[in-house]
Amino acid sequence: MKRSDKIQYFEQSSKERGRLMRGVKRCNLIRKLLTKYGTEILTDLTALLERQHWNLSDIARKHGFTREYARQIFVQIFGVPYGPIRDKKIRLRMISEGRAPEIY
Repeated sequence: MKRSDKIQYFEQSSKERGRLMRGVKRCNLIRKLLTKYGTEILTDLTALLERQHWNLSDIARKHGFTREYARQIFVQIFGVPYGPIRDKKIRLRMISEGRAPEIY
């Protein structure tokens, strides 16, 4: 990093620096995943959003790591927690099976 780049980096607001660092961390994580697991891991993570019966455990089992690590990867790549997405998938599955989801 050049000196002028360093000065420009520190002149940015902390919000802008945070956004920049999250982007760098996301790129590094994606590079690490591609190196270790190939493009299939990213395909599986995006398919997780579309397929009703897939969950983090399936991806973890397929690629040989823990469900918790799959959750951490999901949050870092997509920037949102998996919990609300899981809840929505469960509700949709219950409706498609003809069962009424519990209201809480």
